[in-house]
Parts: sequence; structure tokens; C-alpha cells
Amino acid sequence: MKTLAQFKKEAFKRPGVRKAYAKMQPEFKIIRALIISRNKRGMSQRKLAKKNWHNPISSCSF
Repeated sequence: MKTLAQFKKEAFKRPGVRKAYAKMQPEFKIIRALIISRNKRGMSQRKLAKKNWHNPISSCSF
């Protein structure tokens, strides 16, 4: 099985992949910030979903 780093290295060799990945960076930054904030508060994804009145299963898909 490949590591994420190995997968990315191979994938970025394809023409559109690096461009698409770069385009998604603002969204990735927001997601990273949310995860860091949630972890600092000691909240699981499930607790966060319950607190925000969302279905915990559907909110895990980002």
C-alpha cells in the first residue's frame, strides 16, 4: 500500500492534478482550521455534529 506522500508524488505528475489541488487549497485551509479548533476543544467529530444539530454520519464526509 502506498503512503499519502507516495500517492501525491505520483498523482502530481499528471497535468491537471496539481492545478486542481492548488485550486482547492483555500478549502483545505478552512477544513484544517476547523479540525485544529475542534481538537483543541477536545471535541470528536460526533460531538461537534451533535452540538451543531447535524447527522454525525453525514458531517464526516469532508
